[in-house]
Formats: sequence, structure tokens, C-alpha cells
Amino acid sequence: MHPRARPSRLSIIVCALVATLAAPIRASDDPPALTPRMKLARSIVNKMLDPRGVSQMTLAPDGKHLAAIVWNGFSNALLLIDANTSAAQTLVEPEYRSGWTTSIQPMRAHWISADALAVDFNDGHCAVVGFDGRRGLVLGDRFVRMISAANPDEPAQWAIVGEEGLFSNVSIHRVNVVTGDKVDVPIGLPGDLVYAVFDRAGRLRAATTSESSWGTHGLKITNWYRHDEQSPWQVLAQAPMTQELWRPLGVPDNSDKLVVLSRDGRDTWAMFDYDVATRSLGGLRVGHPTEDLIGTDEDARQNVIRATTHGLKPETY
Repeated sequence: MHPRARPSRLSIIVCALVATLAAPIRASDDPPALTPRMKLARSIVNKMLDPRGVSQMTLAPDGKHLAAIVWNGFSNALLLIDANTSAAQTLVEPEYRSGWTTSIQPMRAHWISADALAVDFNDGHCAVVGFDGRRGLVLGDRFVRMISAANPDEPAQWAIVGEEGLFSNVSIHRVNVVTGDKVDVPIGLPGDLVYAVFDRAGRLRAATTSESSWGTHGLKITNWYRHDEQSPWQVLAQAPMTQELWRPLGVPDNSDKLVVLSRDGRDTWAMFDYDVATRSLGGLRVGHPTEDLIGTDEDARQNVIRATTHGLKPETY
């Protein structure tokens, strides 16, 4: 610096900051001790931010075992848990293959019998896995659900699966989980399939598609319905992607009615009956006054036995 130059105000501030940061920390500079309330809050936040834990758990048809997808912070594993003793064993561990930058791991598990699961893997295959943990018959790309047997006392043997991505370039099949026999499911809809809804016999009866119209901006969403797989599709409702539209969830047996997810006339999403003939919502089936319905589970006769809602956190009823 020139002998007659005066230091600028900014240089004085910078020097002061450097001196402060370089100075040793005195005992009086120690952070205050955490109060019990602060410790509890920190514990809650740490648990919320910790990615490790169970991402999916499902009960076997006979109620004797649980299958759980567990994330350890690096990859998923599939655990088999005894429902009576809570004893757990690892059924499927991450597998490392040559040419893959990540491990092959289970993403979701679905019971297909009391002692076998259909497991969706991140390599694009859904395979049957028994209690020995070995990958068996490949059913397709993505498991949708089992088809109830005509006789409720008989075990289900057919499943609905998707090939090469269920919602893009769609190919859907009914697959025998024992023999591997396949039957194609006819679709015949324009645009991309967003939701596909099947009746208890595994027939595709309702759907939601998205498509762009030539000369228009943005996507439109369309809800469709057909009486059976030989009948033509009919449009039930249509709206731009930017608008809310109810979503088909299920098809009751032997009826031209639907079960749908909607929040028409209310603040939260709930399950309603829907009349195809009049294009109108019917009675409320399952709903919560302050929380959105985000999922349900049914028994073999399509009776809702469990519902999950989401407010500040998911709740199961």
C-alpha cells in the first residue's frame, strides 16, 4: 500500500472478520446446553431425515408371515418376518452384477400365495420368489395384482402384469403364476395409459389416459369405461391436465358402476360410488374430514378392509 494511502472501510471490516475467525474460542463462546425439549425436537427431526427404514410391509394371505422392503441407506433388501414370533430373516439381498453401476435389488413385494411372492426388481423384471429366496418364474416387468379365483375357497393362480413399462408403450397380460401361461389384455385406447382398473375377474374395465391434441397446448386427461373387454370404450369425463378430475379405482361385480377417488364438493380426496349411466357421483364410501385418502386394501371379495389417509403423516384405519 502507498505510504499516504488510507485503508478503505471494507478492508478494515474484512481484517476484523479474519481476526475474529482466527481467534481461539473461549469457554464463554461454547453453545448453550440443549434443553430436554430441544433434544426431543432434534431427535424427531433426525428420524424424519433418516432415509433408513421400512418402505413397504405386507401380510401373507394366511396371516402367518410379513414381507418387508427395508432400505439401509444404500440399497433395499426383502425381509421375511414371522407374524407370531417377530423373528426376521433376509429373503433377498442386493445383488451385484458385472456391467451394472448399481446393485440389483427388490423394490416392491406382493403375496401371490401363502409361501410365495411376486417381487418387482430394479432390473425391470418381476419374478416369483419362494421362502428359499431364489428368483424363479419371471412374470413380466411390473406386477399389478392377483386375480381372485372364481371359487373363494380355491387359491388364486392368475395375476395381472405389465410388460416394458405399464404406463408407456403398454402391454398388459394375465399370467398364471404357477405355469407362466399368458393371455393378452386388449386395450385399444388413444394416448398414454395413466391408470388401469380391472374387475375381480381381471378384465380391464376402466382407465385414465393422457394425450396431446393436434393444434392445442398442453395435455388432456380422459376417463374411460367399457362394460366388458368386447364392448367399445366410452368417454366418461375429460379435462386439461391443469384441472382436477376424479380417478377410477375399482369396478364392482356385475354392474355398470365404478368406485372413484374424488374431492368434488369437499376439501379432501375420498372414495365415492359413480354411476356410469348418469355420469354422476353417488354416495361416499370411505373418507376423512381433514385428510386425503391415499390408498385402500381389499379382501378377495373386493370389500375395503383397510384405508390409509395422509394429513401431517399417514394414518391407517
